[in-house]
Amino acid sequence: MPTSADRSTDTPLTDPGHDDFQRAPFAERLAQILLTSTHSASSVVGLYGKWGEGKSTVLHFIEHYLLNANPAPIILHLNPWRFPDESQLLLDFFKQLTKALGQSLHGTGEKIAEAVTKYVAPLIPKMGFAGFTSDPGSTLQAIGNIAQPSIEELHRRVDQAITESGKRVVVFIDDIDRLEKTQIQSVFRLVKLTANFRHTAYLLAFDDVMVARAIGEIFAAGADATSADALTAGQNFLEKIVQVPLRLPRARQQDLWQYCRARTQEALHDAQTELDSQEAQRTGQALNTQRFDNALRRGILPRLTTPRLAIRYANAIRFSLPLLRGEVNNVDLLLVEALNIFYPELHQFVAARQDYFAGDGERPILMSFGDANEPDTNTQLEAVLHAFNYTGETAAAAKALLTALFPRLTTTTSPWSWADSNTPTTEAELNRRQSVAAPAYFSRYFSYSVARGDVSDQEFNAFIVNNNETQVDTLRDFVQRLGADIALERITYRLPDLTAEQCRALFVAVTQTADLYISDYNAGAFGDAGMPQTVRLLLTLLNHLPQPERVGLAIELMREGGNYSMAYEFDQQLQVRHEREGRRSDFDQPAAPAPMFASEVWDELLSDSRQLLLSRALREADGAPLYHTHSEHAFKLLAVIWPQLELPPGPVDYLFQFLDQNPEDVIAFLEASGSRIKSGGAPSFQGGLHPAHFDRLRSLFGQHLYDLVRAQFGTEEVTGVYFEDFEEPTPSQRLQQFIWLYENRPLPSAQAE
Repeated sequence: MPTSADRSTDTPLTDPGHDDFQRAPFAERLAQILLTSTHSASSVVGLYGKWGEGKSTVLHFIEHYLLNANPAPIILHLNPWRFPDESQLLLDFFKQLTKALGQSLHGTGEKIAEAVTKYVAPLIPKMGFAGFTSDPGSTLQAIGNIAQPSIEELHRRVDQAITESGKRVVVFIDDIDRLEKTQIQSVFRLVKLTANFRHTAYLLAFDDVMVARAIGEIFAAGADATSADALTAGQNFLEKIVQVPLRLPRARQQDLWQYCRARTQEALHDAQTELDSQEAQRTGQALNTQRFDNALRRGILPRLTTPRLAIRYANAIRFSLPLLRGEVNNVDLLLVEALNIFYPELHQFVAARQDYFAGDGERPILMSFGDANEPDTNTQLEAVLHAFNYTGETAAAAKALLTALFPRLTTTTSPWSWADSNTPTTEAELNRRQSVAAPAYFSRYFSYSVARGDVSDQEFNAFIVNNNETQVDTLRDFVQRLGADIALERITYRLPDLTAEQCRALFVAVTQTADLYISDYNAGAFGDAGMPQTVRLLLTLLNHLPQPERVGLAIELMREGGNYSMAYEFDQQLQVRHEREGRRSDFDQPAAPAPMFASEVWDELLSDSRQLLLSRALREADGAPLYHTHSEHAFKLLAVIWPQLELPPGPVDYLFQFLDQNPEDVIAFLEASGSRIKSGGAPSFQGGLHPAHFDRLRSLFGQHLYDLVRAQFGTEEVTGVYFEDFEEPTPSQRLQQFIWLYENRPLPSAQAE
């Protein structure tokens, strides 16, 4: 039984009992022909087939049947690769033949093997065939008429020895199409020179088109090997040499598929990989084997033309799987390797264009450059395939393989667009499944490694499960290597697999690294995680815990966990979540999420959260004004939250105790009360006062605040506001805006009454 090592090294099979392509009957019949020739004249049989189709295996099958015949013939294997020139090739042929006969020359006591050296060696320089001409008939006749009686005598004695042995001689010559042109020509000169031994057959295996082109160059004067003239001349020459041309039986496509699938299973076994393992099931990759079989069959059948291609594919799997174990989706890796082996040009094209192929189905254009008149994805891909000469069934198969790998392509309404029901379509799911279509994983499939600075999935898995004192330090390291947004996204992708204990530990780790997450409104533009993204993750982690634990962790976070920006954002998102839970599910709106807390818990938590935030801010300010220490949240704390609480001394007394002592601070207070402005990718800033913010300031702090502002600006009349909405005001402009609004904006109806 052939082993996995035999298969991986492409070793030809020797036992017809292991016939994969129903060629044993063909081999047996050819062996019978070689054994039972009806006349004594020699014959030359050509076995034609392309590289990798299995010629060598069929030769071994033929030899098996010959050796088991009664009587068995004398079998010689002539390997032209072993000899630097045709003189040595000729000498080796006679040595092998006479040694195999193993008897004395007729009428003498000499051994035939000894006679070869005596008769042939002195003649080698005269048998170099340098005078081979474009006329094969005249050249071969000239060779036969060399005036050397010793050659004729040698030939007669060898021929007589073969006859007296009572056996047939079969000479196998394989891989002729792998030789250089001059070597190929030498082999055929040897065959023509020696082919008239009686009871002798030559079995030559080669790709007839390649060989015909190689030897045809010398017959078609000035013709290139690729020309039709060279091919025709070479074919005419082969007809003079090969008396029985036979074509290797073509392997049925179903047999090739079964062979490829068997070699793939061997490779998976050697790589200790199971497609439908428990880990695959856990990460939502159920029915991986079915997905793989479907995609591979659709994607490679038109290109699976030889057994050797199947072996090359299996060997590619043996190489790549151990390198990327645990770091990629195994099925995607197998399909990418199929792309590499069966569509190498397309594989290189895809590898260089991550932006075109990676990502979810929300971006359907393959190669878009913003032109509204661009052709659709299908048309563009057709042009790419045409450039690589993929047409018909081959093009359709290549598209099917790409579609199975990249969900962006399934959004086109074309007949080749196909994906099974288990194909992930969202970026979160692509990442969770370590898909080649996930931008974070794409490069691994083509570089066979985790990029420097990246975090391997094995490292990340260890971080998830090792919920100990090192987890916070590890998270900091990951954020420095990946960027905060990617590090948190990778935790988010793993959420469906986490236990409550792991969620609790991660909640603590994220809060203890709050300084890594930017509270700026423009966060995320350059790879930094914004506080809203961070808090969304915290709420999701919280929701994975039993309800009794959730309240304690939420209160702890707002009281003193993380930093103030995190606590404030946490409160804001809690209120949004409470609103969503109470929302009635309309036809065009998503259903309300499951309650995070019971209704009475919600009421108490939201009631306490405002006081927790204000108390924390005052504690952290440590006697300094909030508009200095917590400027981003000062307006909300002083003008919205504090007025709703019975917490002395109250926002008015608190503010003026600072402004009366330092009147110039009124500018800092107005800046803290401005609207947060986000402009492109630049850092956000505090803009001017929103009218609603001004109304609240006037309502709470009234004339006294106006007097402080007037004192800072002076008595000059203010006739308008002189800055744009998305410009950052100067200190003077902030003062002018407040004065103008105070003097010109009507009071809201409630205040007017």
